[in-house]
Amino acid sequence: MKNGKIKIYLFFILFLIILLFYFLIYYQKKCADKILGNLYLGNYNLKGFSKKDLKVFLEEKINQIEKEGIKIFSDEKEITIYPVIIALTDPDLTRRIIYFKPEETIEKIFLLFSEKFPFGLKEVKKISLILELNENEIYKILESNFKELEKKAKDASLKYEAEKWKIIKEEEGFSFNYQKTIDDLKKNLSDLNLEPIKIEKVTVYPEIYQRDIEISLSEAEKIIDLAPISLFYGQKKWVITKKQLKEWLSFKKEGKKISFDLDKEKIIIFLKEVAKEIDQPVQEAKFKIENNRVVEFQLAKEGRKLEIEKNAEKIKNFIFSNLKEIGLEVNIEKPSLFIEDINQLGIKELVGRGESDFKGSPKNRIHNIKIGAQTLNGLLIKPNEEFSLLKALGEISEAKGYLPELVIKGDRTIPELGGGLCQIGTTAFRVALNAGLPITQRVPHAFRVIYYEPAGVDATIYNPSPDFRFINDYPSWLLLQTKIEGTKLIFELYGTSDGRKVEISQPKIFNLVPPGPVRYIETEELKPGEKKLVEKPVAGADTEFSRIIIYPNGEKKEEVWKSHYRPWPEVWLIGKGQEITR
Repeated sequence: MKNGKIKIYLFFILFLIILLFYFLIYYQKKCADKILGNLYLGNYNLKGFSKKDLKVFLEEKINQIEKEGIKIFSDEKEITIYPVIIALTDPDLTRRIIYFKPEETIEKIFLLFSEKFPFGLKEVKKISLILELNENEIYKILESNFKELEKKAKDASLKYEAEKWKIIKEEEGFSFNYQKTIDDLKKNLSDLNLEPIKIEKVTVYPEIYQRDIEISLSEAEKIIDLAPISLFYGQKKWVITKKQLKEWLSFKKEGKKISFDLDKEKIIIFLKEVAKEIDQPVQEAKFKIENNRVVEFQLAKEGRKLEIEKNAEKIKNFIFSNLKEIGLEVNIEKPSLFIEDINQLGIKELVGRGESDFKGSPKNRIHNIKIGAQTLNGLLIKPNEEFSLLKALGEISEAKGYLPELVIKGDRTIPELGGGLCQIGTTAFRVALNAGLPITQRVPHAFRVIYYEPAGVDATIYNPSPDFRFINDYPSWLLLQTKIEGTKLIFELYGTSDGRKVEISQPKIFNLVPPGPVRYIETEELKPGEKKLVEKPVAGADTEFSRIIIYPNGEKKEEVWKSHYRPWPEVWLIGKGQEITR
């Protein structure tokens, strides 16, 4: 009888365990697709949201931010920061500066629930939307829009006039706390708080006061009496006069002590003029192919560059040491290849070709494409070298011949260099693909661009990043030849083929997403109410294609290249209608 009761108890306990087990499985399934606890994203309680509900909710909020942007204001001015910088004439300069990650956010939320199962999320109260900000670009936008409102603090200073020194009194100033504004922006966006953000004003105090200069003035006179001071490099000589020393004279604060100094920035301005007589860029040996043979067209030449920062410090130190002759330091850069090395290069045949079409491009864009292509033409890439397109292009400046394009930053239309260079990046990507080269860095555009169809075979570049890079894994040097035929940009790589074969599929385009509603952006550049179309609508899409490289030893390497393009609505600029009042 006793054994029978024990069996009944054991059976009852086993039944309860099985019942609990099935309950836990049911609860876990329910928990996996629905938020059961009080979980807040900013001020929004997500309790009861399924994954589908949460995805719709986040997409609605993100779309609102994409359309309306976030207002940043001071007492004098208001601007709008949008997640995308828009170029007026060249889509190469249209780029995303705020990246939202709703999928990762949803995954993190439901992972938290599964980890806390079966006890729920009692201790987890809040979560933030996962996102990334290009803080450098946002800082530039804030600075370009608010910097003009700042007032620099002025240290007390000296002015030499009418054969005597005059002390100019110090002044307080103010600046804006750009980094705090960026931090506030990130916090607000991660909490889906779309309220305008006031940029904080900070008082800037002078470091040097009138009384400090009066004490140190007699010591400074001794330095002025050293002039004239000679700078020399080789047979060239430059003289620092008493007048220049007086102009360079400044004061510095170290702790509580004030002493006289020489203004480094003014010395640098002087040295930049000196550099014009010294500097010479390194010139690599370059070649071009004609009638299946290599023909020299540029000799190698060593480069020289005046070490401006280092020499500015040297001049200060030498003057304070009472020295009157100063030798300038110049960096010598040797070419990597000389003309006599031509027979060792192994440049025999075409190993890869890529092209793109820039039909319909505006004048400045076409000009920049030509400058970029000319810069790369004849470039030699040594075996096992990682080629960097940004490094090969060098400085992107007006001095190199580049022309600006207009981009919208905040509420201003600002000229910016670099338009057309993504045509260079895309063509470089295509020639590297066709040559079967290992590609180590490639970033597709955020949006589909008409110049780079079919979608999926483009590459964006922007100094300092992103870059486009590949490795020369051929047994020979590679010679890059660039040319323009009509509206087609063509890149060709010459070297010694190792017999590799390359198969590339046509890109598949799928997950088409309509552009969405028209977007209007307020600007100070247009008259109140005036409108201007700056972007045509483009559908979003995903693309992929495969590349198979078959090496002579039978080794096969297969890659899948994927790209995601966001939809892009029709965009109009519209002039602000009235003064901002708060």
